Amino acid sequence: VNGILRSFLRDPPCLPDGESSFDLAVRKSHPRWLVDRYLKRYGVGKAIDSMDSNNRFPESVLWINPFKTDQETFIKDLAEVEIPFTVLRKIPNSLKIKEPAFNQHPLYQKGHCFFMDATSQLIASWPVLKGNEN
Repeated sequence: VNGILRSFLRDPPCLPDGESSFDLAVRKSHPRWLVDRYLKRYGVGKAIDSMDSNNRFPESVLWINPFKTDQETFIKDLAEVEIPFTVLRKIPNSLKIKEPAFNQHPLYQKGHCFFMDATSQLIASWPVLKGNEN
């Protein structure tokens, strides 16, 4: 295994550099049928932008667990240990956090928050935001 890895490092494979659906599928790590769809609908430039966007790491968004703490207390706890965050004003009990390995932090370990995609949080809070509790 070490020999194979060393030879890979000495002579890494070249990725295709063209703009065909095959080349883009390999280079951008997308299924070819999706690349074909993007190319047909948006053209090369927007297709590449879309694939690059799909390949970005998502932002770390936390949902603050109201059964364990409240947003004000949670924010104070983060500020005390100088963890950078941004409150998401349009989504209740949520914030963006820029702390690698936050899942090892005691606040996370004790269930004071959970990682949850912002759009999932928005959908879950939609009835409250619209003023309809049903």
